Amino acid sequence: MLDKDKSILIVDDIEPSRETVVNFLRVLGYQKTREAADGKEALEILEHSHDIQLVISDWKMPRMNGAELLRCMRSSSRWEDLPFIFLTSRSESEDVAEASELGVTEYMVKPLSIEVLSEKMSTVSTENPRQKLYNVLKEVKHDCALNNFSLAVKRLSDLLEQTPSMKARIYYETARVYYQAGETSQAREMVDQALSHNHLLGKAWHLKAELEKNEQAWEEARASLDKALAIQPRSVDFYLAQGDILLYMQDYYRARESFQRAINVSPEEDWIKRKIWEIYLKHDLCGQAEANFGSLVIDCLSSDVINNYAVALRKQGQKSRAVELYAVALKKDPDNPGLLFNAAVSDYYNGNFRRAVRRLQKALEEHPGFTQAEVFLKKLMKES
Repeated sequence: MLDKDKSILIVDDIEPSRETVVNFLRVLGYQKTREAADGKEALEILEHSHDIQLVISDWKMPRMNGAELLRCMRSSSRWEDLPFIFLTSRSESEDVAEASELGVTEYMVKPLSIEVLSEKMSTVSTENPRQKLYNVLKEVKHDCALNNFSLAVKRLSDLLEQTPSMKARIYYETARVYYQAGETSQAREMVDQALSHNHLLGKAWHLKAELEKNEQAWEEARASLDKALAIQPRSVDFYLAQGDILLYMQDYYRARESFQRAINVSPEEDWIKRKIWEIYLKHDLCGQAEANFGSLVIDCLSSDVINNYAVALRKQGQKSRAVELYAVALKKDPDNPGLLFNAAVSDYYNGNFRRAVRRLQKALEEHPGFTQAEVFLKKLMKES
């Protein structure tokens, strides 16, 4: 249970909202509170405080939102078990599902009443079902990393007996373990069990789609993802999976739409664009990815990935485009000897002799003894 002699941290960018929570806490007997206007300020307070026993946070805030704050806390050994309650105006099922996935302890919807706050505070303990699930999932993740899948399944089975109220989520997590273990029939059985207890569990529909994809049941997989997205229409992962399946179905136009929707969810997130590239690469459709998204995706790739793509284009005879891509890669990594060498080769075959020489000389400055560059430079000097 919570200790009334320890502090509670309230995180919200709106001061009157923080004051409401502080006043309610004082009525409930919790006199020691700290306040932060965003996630970054909250992390600074946590870093320098040793008596914070609970965080109550809004979701949407500047600089660092509540979801990012929770993600940071759960990835730190110092705060991974610290109770965290969301207090937010976001009340859709996909919001609650995302918060649960991040490891939230409880969830409250604005406007707040003292009765709801008191009820949620009373559940903040090691006996809280969500906290118990989160603690078990950490152990399950460790078991799976060691390929100890049977122990992971046993942990979840034991948890099911202790917390039957979370039956759907536990069946889903068990299905995930079986899926990782390659036991697809058991995974399919568990995911069907999860959906029979909660047909609004979006990630269970997602896993069902992955299982159907592995069976090359494309239409069924697409239908499962449609259901997942109807439940969580802002899920990047679901849109990426939908695009992947549509590429298998050779429905390239709709695949592009799915990937664009994934980007639209979080336009500033470069990892989404890199993931889209990886999916097209898996299907050997890099040219289509570039045609569909152009620099939006290309500019987010690492210099090594762009280099490999440029080499492939050069070998296919698309020399001019290869030169353009080498220029993009060299802006990211101007001193990379291998990249300089490949760009020099492309320059040479495009008739830009002088730039090829300069790049080879630069490659040898960065990597003396680079045999391929030495040989090619000698060849060019003889031709001059």
